[in-house]
Amino acid sequence: MSATLHQHCLNHPEREAVAKCPTCARPFCRECITEHDFRMICANCLAEFKGDKGKARPKLRLPVMPMIQVVAGIAILWTVFYQIGEILVNIPVTFHEGKVWENSMFDF
Repeated sequence: MSATLHQHCLNHPEREAVAKCPTCARPFCRECITEHDFRMICANCLAEFKGDKGKARPKLRLPVMPMIQVVAGIAILWTVFYQIGEILVNIPVTFHEGKVWENSMFDF
């Protein structure tokens, strides 16, 4: 930080630098640097960054993706309901006959 205090702006040599651009590591004054994505960046690097963003490849979108999601959702639901059925089948017969509640310790 102390090295930045004794440097001058690259674009305005009469002004003292307040920050270094993290991308190009050059010193700049308050007018030449701006905040972008929670960091200070110079105008040149910002222009290059925005220019590169426009040239990004488009995302690959599969036309069968909604069908895959529907099939996966049905499979998950079937598995959940199958497991609930297995739990209900494994409940002891005495529970269904009402004998579990006869020996309750909460009888009043």
